[in-house]
Amino acid sequence: MLPVFQTLFVLGNSYCLYVAIRDGLLPSLPKNMSQPWLSAFGEKLAAEMGIQKKVIFASEGLFASEGLGGGNNFFSCGKAVVVYRDDVEEEFTKFRICRDLVHIKYNDRLILPLLISISSIATLILFTSTLPIGAYAIGIASAVTAYCLLNRYVRIRSDRIAFAKYPESAEELRAIFAKMDKKPLGLRQKIMRKFSEAISGRDVLRTLVAQAASHQ
Repeated sequence: MLPVFQTLFVLGNSYCLYVAIRDGLLPSLPKNMSQPWLSAFGEKLAAEMGIQKKVIFASEGLFASEGLGGGNNFFSCGKAVVVYRDDVEEEFTKFRICRDLVHIKYNDRLILPLLISISSIATLILFTSTLPIGAYAIGIASAVTAYCLLNRYVRIRSDRIAFAKYPESAEELRAIFAKMDKKPLGLRQKIMRKFSEAISGRDVLRTLVAQAASHQ
């Protein structure tokens, strides 16, 4: 089993490095440029947040999803990219753009994969002398745990900031959650969705939306 864990450990850390470079340092440039007013809005918001570099805004129509785009705020050189869907309400588009800019401001797409890799390597070094066979498995478990905790933290932070700035997005978010909840799910699917929402921090966003509705 040791070679299997060693292989998984090396592949996992290599992928983390790849993601940090792809999303944090060298994000892909979009094909479809943003509408002029949204670019102006995004550039103004980025400046207010203290983002140093040029941010490119782009629309990918129905195919845009969370995780597209990227960049960091460590270096003023280079570019950052925000990709959004253009088939949703204006306030929700602003919410999503703001949320992605928060990730750029705090360098989440660069730091997160590096921290995951560092946690697994540090755990491996710590346990190698006492558990030479199980150290790789513990390192992998450490990386998975770090991903779950760190991903939840950065997502909740970006959601809170964006929602506080654009509470008008609550109506669109309520509609999205209502549509998700209408889908019939088996027990296993319900458990997986709860787990997914916990990792992504979506459960906190649901609470924010519900609280906004109760105050209306």
